[in-house]
Amino acid sequence: MSTPRRNFLKDLLVAGTLPALLASPCGVEAATEMLDQAAQSNAQGATLEFDKETYNYWANYMTPGKPLPGGNGVGRGNKLGLSPISGTALEREPAFLHYDAQGFRTPDQIQPKELAPPQGDVSVQFSVAAFKPANEDRATFEKLQSGSLRVDMVQNQPSMIAGISDFAAWTAIAALMPDKSGKLPPLSNLVFDPNSTWSKPQDMMLPGGTGHWGISLGVQRKDGLFSQILNQLSTEVGRFAPALGLPGIASSAFTSFNRFFGLIHSLPQWIFKSDGIAVYATSDSWKESGAGTSRGLPLRTGNYVIVPQKQTAAFQKDMKDLVMRQNFIVEKNYQGLDLYGAAQSVLQNVTYATLAVQVKGSQAPCAVPNKT
Repeated sequence: MSTPRRNFLKDLLVAGTLPALLASPCGVEAATEMLDQAAQSNAQGATLEFDKETYNYWANYMTPGKPLPGGNGVGRGNKLGLSPISGTALEREPAFLHYDAQGFRTPDQIQPKELAPPQGDVSVQFSVAAFKPANEDRATFEKLQSGSLRVDMVQNQPSMIAGISDFAAWTAIAALMPDKSGKLPPLSNLVFDPNSTWSKPQDMMLPGGTGHWGISLGVQRKDGLFSQILNQLSTEVGRFAPALGLPGIASSAFTSFNRFFGLIHSLPQWIFKSDGIAVYATSDSWKESGAGTSRGLPLRTGNYVIVPQKQTAAFQKDMKDLVMRQNFIVEKNYQGLDLYGAAQSVLQNVTYATLAVQVKGSQAPCAVPNKT
């Protein structure tokens, strides 16, 4: 039996019009409304395939303007390896570390004085500089044959968007399809710059230096609806291929797209699953947050590493003997002969991604001025 959702999206897929639809906030809203009606009919007994858990996750994902966490105790994701979360819904949440000349450091080890400027608005750019899967995650991908990477940055304070005060959001999605042999692409191809999905490079402006940062990587069956959509959005294989970008959109468009995104997913298996971590890019904002006593991340120029919570103990066990070279993690005695081979030979039970971040003070305020 056909369903409204499948008929609607099948027509878009056949006509080749889905990319244009998703590029328009109004188009996303119309598509979401259609799919919402289909989902409601399913609740009344129709045969529509509907993954309620995944839909609820994305429908409530990174609500623009949601409160920042308070400084009332160490939260998950702050201290690597203290209590690795396994066998729960949080086991794929990314734990963050910063890497510099001092080695790998957890967020609570970064002092407010290391962030700049002390206060005000900042602009941020970032890219996925490397990705190395654990053996079990590589096997999952090669079984299901389709994956997607999604990154988001959302303002925590409103700015002016087309003359209206609102929370801006930046979203970029990459497709991950196997190479011709059905295997995960080589490590050299597993990089992703969100700017590649946008018409021009974007400075993600954070009023007051605060926002929320989300990074998710999931795999699904290649014959699933979402995989079919990815195949239309990007025909490239063998790398993180740019599929869709929504730069600096208003909160209503971001919320509508999240609902649409949830409705076209079904039973993903997560490599990383982030509900959005609070970021603090100025010394004052990080200090006011408690500087590591709450669940949050100090954001500074440099390199970050993310590891699924369930694998943090394995990472921490070997961390003292490892360094980062050209965005990959290798043994300290690495001689520079075979970077990718060296990266594959360590942390075989750990998935990680490295993130290159650039933070700059804004030349002009992007926050909405207070009315007096």
